[in-house]
Amino acid sequence: PPVPVLMTIGWWDNCSPWQWADHRELQRRPGWRASEYLLLEAIDHENHSHFELPDLQSPAESPDVLRRLLHPAVEFFEVFLRDVVSDIPRVRWQLANSGDPAFRVSDCWPPEGVADLRLHLGFDEERADVGRLAADVGPPGEAVWTHDPQDLVPSPVSDSFAFLAEYPDESPRMGRSDVLHFVGTALGQDLDLVGPVALHAHVGSDGTEFDV
Repeated sequence: PPVPVLMTIGWWDNCSPWQWADHRELQRRPGWRASEYLLLEAIDHENHSHFELPDLQSPAESPDVLRRLLHPAVEFFEVFLRDVVSDIPRVRWQLANSGDPAFRVSDCWPPEGVADLRLHLGFDEERADVGRLAADVGPPGEAVWTHDPQDLVPSPVSDSFAFLAEYPDESPRMGRSDVLHFVGTALGQDLDLVGPVALHAHVGSDGTEFDV
């Protein structure tokens, strides 16, 4: 039978694709859907918080960090293992660039007021080598790059589990010839992106092996 589940997902967690897959699977099953509590935090896999940059501290160094790590799980266990009366929201989520670490609450995910954003890959009308992101579907095209095993695209961090410990600027990689990038139109107002990201594309290779 379904049991209560506290599903924690970090915005910078390198394992979040599998966490979102688990969430979708739980939501697909009515019994489990009613038992899931979603906690979306501005953290990486090692629980570094975006709101604590640049002076990250470990739980051993900071009681506040230890409290942040333990409180959601302790509260959850108190309710479902010890029958302590408490109202745990179905969905709690942080908006990373808001400057406010407080959790927003909702009865479901995505919350009210959030809309899907669909962008289509295309190319500049004047320069075929410049990738563009647009709301409208453009003519079909093909983007090509050459993989050089002797000059691999470097990982942006030394430890992908602790991404926020380094929190690098990844824009310089756009200058590499083996990195495809697509540029959207300038925004006239602030835009906050939340939730999982998906890419739908046809990808092929003339190599003997190919991993995506």
